[in-house]
Amino acid sequence: MPKVAKEIQLNIIVPNDVGVGAKVFGAIGKAGIYIRAFCAYGADKQANFILLTNEPEKAAESLKKSGYPVSTDEVVVVQIEDKVGRANEITEELAKAGINIEFCYATAADPGSKEATAVFKTTDNDKAIKVITKMM
Repeated sequence: MPKVAKEIQLNIIVPNDVGVGAKVFGAIGKAGIYIRAFCAYGADKQANFILLTNEPEKAAESLKKSGYPVSTDEVVVVQIEDKVGRANEITEELAKAGINIEFCYATAADPGSKEATAVFKTTDNDKAIKVITKMM
């Protein structure tokens, strides 16, 4: 996988009931799909799941079959060196290029690992890929 790539993430918004996370993640796991990164949070009695998987189309199909509404976003996925200040460097370069970050999230690297995965939704994903690729 390249260090910087455009990918599709899945968005699921459902009532924030006890066990909803287990159900959402279960629908994906039962389909044999690997979750590469995720963000999940509750707001206004709703549970919001943002998922990056190895097979987004198959994951969306599995979630829809389980009764979950699914929307998608195009995002920039970056394999970044896990070091102090790396997120700052990337966000500074995007700001200098006039690119607004609508949201971002990342995986934490295991101790001793050298890379983490960061996901960005920006106002110009194509330009963001160019900026980040240039600095890698």
